[in-house]
Amino acid sequence: MEPLIQRQKDNAGYRMCMLIITHACNLNCSYCYESNKSKKRMSPALAKQIILSEIELVKSSDTFKKLEVHFIGGEPFMNFPLITEVVEWMSDIKPDVPVMASCSTNGTLVDDTNKDWLRQHRDRFHVILSYDGDLEMQRINRHTETSQIDVPFFIKTWPDYSCHMTISKQTLPNLASGVLALQRAGGTLDAAVAQGVDWTEKDSEIYKNQLGVLAEAYLQDDSLRPINLLAAGLFGIAENQQYQRKYCGTGTSMKTYDVDGKAYPCHMFSSIVCGEARALEIEQSGIAENCPITDSACAGCNLLMWCPTCYGINYHFRGDMASRDHRLCSMIRTQAISACEFQLAYYQKHIDKLSDADMAQLKGAIHSYGVLTSDGSHQHESACRKQHE
Repeated sequence: MEPLIQRQKDNAGYRMCMLIITHACNLNCSYCYESNKSKKRMSPALAKQIILSEIELVKSSDTFKKLEVHFIGGEPFMNFPLITEVVEWMSDIKPDVPVMASCSTNGTLVDDTNKDWLRQHRDRFHVILSYDGDLEMQRINRHTETSQIDVPFFIKTWPDYSCHMTISKQTLPNLASGVLALQRAGGTLDAAVAQGVDWTEKDSEIYKNQLGVLAEAYLQDDSLRPINLLAAGLFGIAENQQYQRKYCGTGTSMKTYDVDGKAYPCHMFSSIVCGEARALEIEQSGIAENCPITDSACAGCNLLMWCPTCYGINYHFRGDMASRDHRLCSMIRTQAISACEFQLAYYQKHIDKLSDADMAQLKGAIHSYGVLTSDGSHQHESACRKQHE
């Protein structure tokens, strides 16, 4: 029996190879951290050389079983000839390990000149549209016009996972309407709150209201798949935590190659983000592979093992890979409590249909809700924010 709430899938055994195939982008999004854009691009020959070495790594590994090659930029469709050549080549060489290709795009360069190729290769090349909600939200965050993006094309071509949304301070009040507009059009998506933003207690109140609107819509309409913000697993939330779990594959299961072939733990440490001098310093120091991941200011927080963090963003904005942005604390706590409340109501509604996975998720939600709403649970969050300020 499939779980009622479709949660993020476990990618155990995946090796992620990210190729920065261009430093160019045709947009200037409000929350973009890539401040060193240029016309630099990777050559197909270099991309193939890197992929062959990654295939050999997976073949000889006891840890990895599959390889995903993810094209990024800039805007990867600014170097679309590389994508077509490399994806077709990957199919022709018939590697001994499973290999798939993917990319994220702002969608503005997907048009009649490349749609046929994308349709023909959709089973081996998965494209995710970065799209921030309804048309007004998209205009605010990305400064694009209605006619620039064929959203139905992405929904129809990759129906299992078509969109990713970044929530900015300006689009937060329209979060629910933007998510539901995409879902009712047949799209599937996940969303994340933008980092490097001055989130406030007032924003967390707006966030709670918007998540409440989404929760009510999902409780009323079973055809809508609950978004990751409310469907996330709630395990690992407990009192008096000391250590943070590693949140992503930086330095372990993931490696990013810049346009010149230089390798980094993730794209946040590359020259398009950090600039040439700082990227070289990071590369030579080895700090990204040998860093602490627990922010000492977070010790004891009951969300420590659940709260997401980005080592690259931490380093980029605060010079320390472990140092979190504590302006996010109230937003994360609001999301966790809202997810608990939604899941308790959702599973109660479907109590006669629960699988073993659902029961485990429900138990996690019950325990987590008790922890998060206990007396004094906000004291640590307030102290962290004051320390940040």
